Amino acid sequence: STKETSTYRGYRKVCNGHLLPIFEKIEIQDLKPALLRKWIRSLNCTTKTVSNILIPLRAIIEQALVDQYIKENPLNSIIVGKLLNKDTKKSEYKPDPFSVDEINTILKFSEGQVRHLFQFAFFSGLRVSELIGLRWEDIDWHNKLIRIEETIVAKESKGPKTEAGVREVLLLPPALDALEQQKQYTYSQQGRVFHNPQTMKSWETSQQIRRTQWMHILKKAGV
Repeated sequence: STKETSTYRGYRKVCNGHLLPIFEKIEIQDLKPALLRKWIRSLNCTTKTVSNILIPLRAIIEQALVDQYIKENPLNSIIVGKLLNKDTKKSEYKPDPFSVDEINTILKFSEGQVRHLFQFAFFSGLRVSELIGLRWEDIDWHNKLIRIEETIVAKESKGPKTEAGVREVLLLPPALDALEQQKQYTYSQQGRVFHNPQTMKSWETSQQIRRTQWMHILKKAGV
């Protein structure tokens, strides 16, 4: 199709507005953590917005690693939340942001559906309300996209106020892998993707995830 999806338009906007003005003339080998920290501090954005800005940059860096232009990912040692002004941080809970080592530790102490939920959350950047509302029918496996049309807030389903409120998210390989692994639990029911393993029903609130799983796993992981 010659028509660009909103996802690709969004990433192009990020590249043109945030990445190219700063990094266009910098060789990938010279992209050091100190430079990235200084840039992230200067963005003055919410954690959510910074996460979205970093998605195409992460993809570029991952490709450079695969092609062996660099040996280490300069983003691995960066914890975004510690670089942002307190006033710009988003207060709603979501499992973000952590370094790669912290993510791996958290996932090691998670299992089953909860592990898949957290892995997908880390690598998709969705809000918790969007994670809870995600349905199998929202996933475009062929184009590796998900279409966000519904959120769950205070146990109530909420759709976008306008068509512009619907968005598509390009899925990175770890997020796709989490969905593939989750199939064994809920795919046959063709409803919500992620279920509470204690009730075998879909999650109702972000507080429910935080109270029954997130805080316990963080404590066990020592993060």
